[in-house]
This record gives sequence, C-alpha cells and structure tokens, in this order.
Amino acid sequence: MSKVVIYRRISVSSDSEPCEAQRARLLAWAAREGHEVIGDYSDDGISGKTMSARPGVLAAIDDVCRHRGAVLAVTALSRLGRGTLGILETAERIHRSGCKLMSLAEPFLGDDGPSSTLLRNIVASVSEWERSTIALRTREQMAWMRRQGRLIGSVPFGSTLAADGQMLVDDPHEQAVLRWMEQLRLDGLSYAKIAQAAQMAGRRSKLGGAWTGRAVRLALCRRAKLVA
Repeated sequence: MSKVVIYRRISVSSDSEPCEAQRARLLAWAAREGHEVIGDYSDDGISGKTMSARPGVLAAIDDVCRHRGAVLAVTALSRLGRGTLGILETAERIHRSGCKLMSLAEPFLGDDGPSSTLLRNIVASVSEWERSTIALRTREQMAWMRRQGRLIGSVPFGSTLAADGQMLVDDPHEQAVLRWMEQLRLDGLSYAKIAQAAQMAGRRSKLGGAWTGRAVRLALCRRAKLVA
C-alpha cells in the first residue's frame, strides 16, 4: 500500500473535467490499487500557466515530499501544469524525495526508467505547446475582432459604441486628436511629451482625465494596428 496525495485543477472558463469529477476518479483509482489517500488538494478556477500562483499544487507537492515512497496523483499531467519547465522541476523534486508522480491519463510516467523520463519530457512539452497554441489562437481571434470593429473590453479612445451595442464606429473628434498625436510623434516627441502637450491643449482622455505617456503609446499603437 502506498500513501497517495491527490491534486486536481480546473481553469477559469474551462470546459475541462470538473474538480469533483477529477476527485472521484482519483479516489476510485486509489481504492482499486489499495492505496491510502493522505492528502487532497485543488486549485479551482486557476490557470495552470505557473505553479507559484497556485497554493493547492504547492501544498500538494510539499505534502507528498514529506512521505518517502508516497505518490502524487493527477488525472492528467496538464492538470499539474502547462509549462514544461515547471512540470519537469516538480517531477524531479518528487523523484529526489523518493516519491512518484502518477497520471491516470499517462500511467507510463510513473516509473523511474529512462524511457519514462523521456516520455515525461515529451508529454510536458506537448502540454506547453497546447497552451501556446491556444494563446496564439486567442490573440488572432481578438485581432480579427478588432479589425472588424467589434467591441473588446472597454471602448477605446477614437471610437464610440454603435447603436447595436457591439460594433465600434469612429468618433470624429477623438480621431482628430489621434491624428494630432501621430503628427507630434512624427515630429520626434516622446509619448510623455505628447501627453504634456495634450494637457496644455486641454485635450482629455476617454474618461476625461489627463493623458499619460503610457496611455498615448497604447492609443497610437492600437490605431497603427487598425490602419495597417
């Protein structure tokens, strides 16, 4: 009989297996194998991009490493994390402590042989590739929506909301301010200097406040992407 610490995670706005369903599968596996579950940790609604921001996984790793011969069990390696380096460092720490990492979806990762080490590296790399691919698709989708004039987040300077509440249309006054800022930029002024010039000219931001160098840069960068 081995001592087992189970860990489960689901991201925000994810259609992945719910934490309770993960828990049920892990407990069923432990019961079939005759293992004793000594710890149960989760991070519900937290991204797997980094481990440092997830208290549940940190506590689970600490717990399993205190019991030599224990097993940290997850339903899939992607539940442990999405970054290759973080997963590999965690697996190495667990193995140095005389413990094992068990994944129901990748049971071949559980032993200490060279083949399993290679496969752990491959699976971790695939997990990171999936995360990067999803992030790229999201960026591309948002860029397409921006080019189509669709609202993403708050209404940006230079635009106003159309009657349908979804599309953006140009605000003539704000567009004129942006063209004025562009010309100042072409004349060699820094973003901070442009913000100061806008303040002196009485030209306010979207919410009526004073411009900052960062706000000027973001506004002009967005305009450049739309015009390009």
